[in-house]
Amino acid sequence: TVVGYTRKDMEVWTNVVARFLVAGGLTSKDIVHISFGFGLFTGGFGLHYGVERVGASVIPVSAGRSERQIQIMKDFGSTALVCTPSYAMHLAELIAKTPERERIRLRLGLFGGEAWTEGMRGALQIGAASAQGTGSTLADSVTIERKTGSGGTYALMHVGSFAAGSWTD
Repeated sequence: TVVGYTRKDMEVWTNVVARFLVAGGLTSKDIVHISFGFGLFTGGFGLHYGVERVGASVIPVSAGRSERQIQIMKDFGSTALVCTPSYAMHLAELIAKTPERERIRLRLGLFGGEAWTEGMRGALQIGAASAQGTGSTLADSVTIERKTGSGGTYALMHVGSFAAGSWTD
């Protein structure tokens, strides 16, 4: 799918993503490793601009080349990983076999693009949040699910809605 965005569209998308990231636990002190594509799929760009809006550092790694992803996490000190939950599981399996895995500083996972299970949540063993939008990339509604305490308690937070060309809470 090819999509075109205006400057206003990207401003709205940046704000939507920044709100999702902060609700998910991201801070301006984080180093964010984005493992979504930066091609015709717009998630990578929206996430990149949202991370910048929060004030965190962005590593726009894109998808694939898993061993390189892990090396970049070690070299740059990534503290947050943004990708699909299944790719996070794949990376976790590789990290478990990686020399110097103690150099991996991930504290937060922000996952989307597909469903994930309670088993996956437990296996990842980092703070995690999941975003879901309805409608198009400039979603009609965006919600985030975030673990709020031990024992598997999750909160579903409404991040906002985009209607009639303006962002509303």
